[in-house]
Amino acid sequence: MKINVTTVLKELDGTPLFKISPTADFDEDGNPKPKHEKMTVKTALVDALQANLRESIDGTEKMKRYKLAEKIYDTKREVELSEEEVKLIKGLTGRALTTKAYGQIARVFGFGE
Repeated sequence: MKINVTTVLKELDGTPLFKISPTADFDEDGNPKPKHEKMTVKTALVDALQANLRESIDGTEKMKRYKLAEKIYDTKREVELSEEEVKLIKGLTGRALTTKAYGQIARVFGFGE
């Protein structure tokens, strides 16, 4: 399955959904200053693959998720995903993402329509 990872996720009113990311910038008091970036299919998938879901998984499974996150992160526009990768993404995004982010990912992948 080929997925366009550059699609920006939206709020219900159609405005872009933003993600707060850590950054090396600091305010005048020395506090970290978060960076707001538009959330894309890519950022949602990479975040879900790296999420700590309080589950006990071994190093092999962690490495599988990490390599898939790298594959998606390194993609400029479209990523080709195997059936196994799509199944993993479906399970993780359903548990790791907010309802509004998951709903849009589900539509991109055709989950639960």
